[in-house]
Amino acid sequence: MNLDDVRISEGLDISLKTFKIMSKMCSKQGIRFSVVLIPTKESVFSVAAHGINDVNYLSLLQNERLMWEKTKNFLQANDIPYIDSQPYLQDKLLRGLQPYPVDDDGHPNNYGHQAIVEAVCDFFKKNPAAPIGPVD
Repeated sequence: MNLDDVRISEGLDISLKTFKIMSKMCSKQGIRFSVVLIPTKESVFSVAAHGINDVNYLSLLQNERLMWEKTKNFLQANDIPYIDSQPYLQDKLLRGLQPYPVDDDGHPNNYGHQAIVEAVCDFFKKNPAAPIGPVD
């Protein structure tokens, strides 16, 4: 996530430009395009990781914050709606529902996927006006 690494920075820029292209292509077809933001396991756990002073962990969190800030600013500037799943994943965690495996696997488990689905459903409930399919 270190944006000072040219490979990471360039990869993020390519991803963001691709979102812009995808959004334009979808718009031309009358299709609603949105981006779902899924944070790292470490970022989700930061809400419960009080008192951790590990330099590597804190650096990872700072780098991820900067990456998400850049991403959100880009999406907003290009009128691309996004869904931030982090609050939903953190809510599961704080309610005692482990959204990730207990091992080092960083992919969401069933509770994690449920949290992401809830984020997406809430987004569409709050934003029902835009079309969701081809418009003739």
